[in-house]
Amino acid sequence: FQDRLATCFVNNNLTHVQCNNILSILRTHTCFSSLPKDVRTLLQTPRTPAVVSKVDPGNYIHFSLKSEIIKTLSLSLISNVPHELEIDFNTDGCNLDRSGNIHIWPIQCRLANITNTKPIVIGIYCGAEKPHNANLFFEKFVSDVNAVITNGILFNGNKIAIR
Repeated sequence: FQDRLATCFVNNNLTHVQCNNILSILRTHTCFSSLPKDVRTLLQTPRTPAVVSKVDPGNYIHFSLKSEIIKTLSLSLISNVPHELEIDFNTDGCNLDRSGNIHIWPIQCRLANITNTKPIVIGIYCGAEKPHNANLFFEKFVSDVNAVITNGILFNGNKIAIR
């Protein structure tokens, strides 16, 4: 129910004030008393702002591969998480406007051996052109992937290997 409520709030572009008012009304009923008081908790808004890095001629935001995989596993409905995760990665650029002034290049991955999981965004570049230096664009991503492959991921007390 909470996921559907959060989706409803986002899809209808409600402000945080409006969402908090709705939550406070819902919480007065006993069956909704476990709802959070604040919409930021419901939407799982990160506590720390994303770090924006300069990658000429634009900017890049990197998300933790490990954290995003753990979040995806937590939200998936599978009862048995495999001992080893197979991960596919992809990136491709596109224009956000008709004039081609804004380019985005997301780095995405998917858990190949778990069905029905959504793609995970690991990083996003945004600029007036595609990144000039591919090494700089992929630097944080490659470092993150190497760490996860080397150390695996701890999920529900089990160490999961990554390949």
